[in-house]
Parts: sequence; C-alpha cells; structure tokens
Amino acid sequence: MGFNKLYRSLFSIEILHHYFLDEGEEVYGDDLDESKMEKNLSLYSLSDFMEIRPSAKTVQVLRNMRSRFIQTKVGFQVATAEGDDDKPFIPFSSELSLDFIARIKDPFFENYTNITIDRSRPIFLSNQTPADSTEETAIPIRFCLFSDFETSLTNGETPTLPMEEKSIDLPEIDSRELVGAFAIIRVHLTGEAGEITLTNGADEFNGTLPEVSWILENRATTWKYHRSSDSVQVHASSGELPLTKYGYITIKDADDKQYPNPSVNMIYNGEDNVYKDKSDALVSEDETKKYSRIFI
Repeated sequence: MGFNKLYRSLFSIEILHHYFLDEGEEVYGDDLDESKMEKNLSLYSLSDFMEIRPSAKTVQVLRNMRSRFIQTKVGFQVATAEGDDDKPFIPFSSELSLDFIARIKDPFFENYTNITIDRSRPIFLSNQTPADSTEETAIPIRFCLFSDFETSLTNGETPTLPMEEKSIDLPEIDSRELVGAFAIIRVHLTGEAGEITLTNGADEFNGTLPEVSWILENRATTWKYHRSSDSVQVHASSGELPLTKYGYITIKDADDKQYPNPSVNMIYNGEDNVYKDKSDALVSEDETKKYSRIFI
C-alpha cells in the first residue's frame, strides 16, 4: 500500500500463505497461470487469519518519529515523514528497534498450515540475534533471523527451520501484550551482517527499501473417507494431498467413484486402531502424521 509523497517507506514485510493462493495441486508461483495467480492474490488478505500490531512502546516511538504503521493485504509497512534531502523529518538513531506482535485469528490456522505452534514459546523474528538471559523475568522464545525465513515460514511436525530456543529480556514489551502472541517481530534499524538494514550507519536512510518476504506452507494430509452411518472407512487417498481454499483434487476409488475434498476442521493426528475398513479389518495410522477425516 502506498503512502503520500510526504512519507518514505522504511521497510515492508510480506507474509503469503499457500493455502489461500494455491488451487488444489497447482502451486502459486509454479503451476498456476498468471491470471489465476492474479485472481487469488486479489482475494488474499492477511487479516483473514493473522493480526499484526506494533507494541505500545513502538506506537509511541513511531509517533515521535512522525512515522506510520499499516497492516496491508499481504503484510505490513512502516513509513516516516521526509524532511529535506531525503532525510527523515525527525532524526532517528541507528540503535533504534521496533517491535510488532502477531496473533492468529483463525482457530483452524494450525490445521491448514504446516507449522506447529508452541504457545509457551512465541516465535521471535529479527535482523539481530538477541542476547541470552538468566533473569527470572526472561521470556522463553523460539528465535530465527529474517534471512532464514525468506524461503518458507514453516516447521511442520519435524522442525526444519533453524529455530533456536532462547530466553531473552523484553523490557520494551509489557507482558500483557504477549498474551496469545504467535510471533514477535523485532526490526532493528541496523541489522547484523546478512540481514536487512534501514540506515547507512550515519543515522540516515540507506537509499533502498528493505523488504522481507515470508511464505507459509499449506499442510498436506492423508484423506480418509468414512460412512456416516457406522464410521467404517471406505476409502483413503494413496498419499498426502495439499489443503487449499480454492481448486479441486479428483479422488476416485477402484470402482471410479468420486469423493469430495475435505474441509480444514476435521484434521487429526494419527491414532491407534479405532476404525475398521469394509472388510472389518482394523485400520492402522502413523501417529507422526496428520489425517483429514471426511464422513460421507
């Protein structure tokens, strides 16, 4: 989203989710044609499942800097009022940092997202590595640098991201602001080597608009079909299939009978032999995998 000519963007963060952008097995940016990608992106809105807000202290800092925060359809931006010679209207220090807190709004988010949320340890994303703390007031987090999230914001059932468990001091954020937090996003105006940096080291803009893009992967599950009358399993997909808001994946059995695609509310972890198939045999499941249960 653009700002008027009196404001200059400091940085923007884009968060895209394949569940809302793919169509069935056609992947956004890979298999989908341009017209479908444009359509799905036009329908996309981060606020459908996530809310991002600056911390109370950051709100005050932005106000003092004559700066603005806005959550866009695909992420959020921060811009500051410009003075003469492309310098900020209010000078700022390269030591400054800004905090933003992300919360999940959709109760089914974890069902269709290939990520496991640890509600006792929010994700902490930053362009600087925070110092460890042994203070009693330290906050437990799972830390990851921005650059490690540029490909895929996911950790699935077996974490692949280099998320490091740490305990850090967060005196800048009131503990009440962290209740229900999915992630804390801290942007230092000067990042460490290899990370985004907003200043040129002389408390001035670095001349470019830093942008960070994160991609949320959609979850894939094994689709299992049960008779509504007696819960007998009558069919199952041969492998895991992606969950998407749009599109349709054709599922047929040996008799060419076609089955519906699942919703995102009937997803469960593999469990012990509870159900039987049509031959009255117990159905085994892998407890490390996710399944979609569909009653027909």
